[in-house]
Amino acid sequence: MSHRLLRVLLPATLFVIILGLKLDVIDRFGSDLPHWDQWDAEGLHVYMPWFNHRLGLTDFFRPHNEHRIVLTKLLGFAELLLNGQWDVRLQCVVNALLHSSLAALFFCIGRRHLSREWQVGWFALVALLCGLPLAWQNVLGGFHSQQYFLIGLSFGAIYLLPFASPWSRRWWAGAACAFLALFSMGSGLFAAAIVLPVALLRGWLLRQRPLIPPPTFALCLGIIALAWVSRVEVYFHESLKAHTLGDFLLYAVHSLQWPAQNHPWLALILWAPVIGLLGVVLRRRVVAAEINFPLFTLGLGGWTVLQILASAYARGAGAGWPASRYVDTLTLGTLANALALGWHTNRTSHSLRYFCHAVTVAWLGALSFGLYPQIRLIYTEELPSVHRSLVACERNVRHYLATGDISCLQEPDIPYPSTSAFRERIDLLALQAIMPVSVRRPLRLDSSHPGPFHLLDTR
Repeated sequence: MSHRLLRVLLPATLFVIILGLKLDVIDRFGSDLPHWDQWDAEGLHVYMPWFNHRLGLTDFFRPHNEHRIVLTKLLGFAELLLNGQWDVRLQCVVNALLHSSLAALFFCIGRRHLSREWQVGWFALVALLCGLPLAWQNVLGGFHSQQYFLIGLSFGAIYLLPFASPWSRRWWAGAACAFLALFSMGSGLFAAAIVLPVALLRGWLLRQRPLIPPPTFALCLGIIALAWVSRVEVYFHESLKAHTLGDFLLYAVHSLQWPAQNHPWLALILWAPVIGLLGVVLRRRVVAAEINFPLFTLGLGGWTVLQILASAYARGAGAGWPASRYVDTLTLGTLANALALGWHTNRTSHSLRYFCHAVTVAWLGALSFGLYPQIRLIYTEELPSVHRSLVACERNVRHYLATGDISCLQEPDIPYPSTSAFRERIDLLALQAIMPVSVRRPLRLDSSHPGPFHLLDTR
């Protein structure tokens, strides 16, 4: 098989594997019913204004909690228009396509800088971490495309912007990624924030003057300033914030040691490759012609740490464990450490090669030690439990729409935090008309009213 054909087949195969694993989880454990935040962010703030002929651009920029999830709203709106109903399974499939594409792209970029002996392991690691439902909330939540937009756009900004000449095509592409990341989630500003130290390190290593190209510096500062002035604080999330330094630090350690639990010291092993790479860079032990890839790897690791610190502040009350929806971000940090490990091994002297192999074995052991119980818990307990809850929500909403009996909507088996607030939303005829097939009333065939929204009755 030719090398060129293999270069195409490997990422295509990886894409199919990851997508297949995600579709299996969506099929076995998912639901087509909108859930929790979707009823407000999509239903009330986008779809209702559309049906009432009042939808404007500001509706997409309207904050949802601390975030401006413009891209997620736009994607959901496009899916509704194309599909004719509010179907979360469709949203999950589209999200799976997004994440699978990002994983294949990440594999291709990493493969360019790894030796052949590392590429098989790199392929398996990307397939494992991106394909298995470690972040099952993102797999089953149609609303969670925001996580993939955040990761993908931040990845693009870190890969392009620090290393591109100002005003070049790569620079403009990186600038667009950094800017658009603001409209993925509230922490999207960290894409621009991490570009600054990466570009600074590159300028220092190359002994450039100025250290950072002025356009890149001004762009990143401008994006950070825009994020600061447009930030949103919500009073009802104050109880979720870390209120003590101990809670903040312990939550951060819990995130750094993922996927291992009950052994905080494993965080040192799991993050040793990136820490070691930072030491090599600061000691200027990197050849000038090869500095871009280690700096990019450090950028990914640093971006993950910034996300962890932000989560520790915003969701660190009680010093718990990171929620499933944050695991895709932690996975990116794990992959960055794998890249750093491969880079170390490929470029160390023969005398240190055995030490690198020992570190690799320890790193893989720590990762496997944490992953196995996580995967077992997810498949045997968490996913079945979520599926039972979703089935109960479908049944209760379907019975309510068919009978109007309020007793059908009993917490917690409804797709919203409270019964009274959920009734205010589900009683809207416009939203009832776009409900998915699992809960909606039988379709009325009427050829005189063509189009996806002909069932809407505002009487």
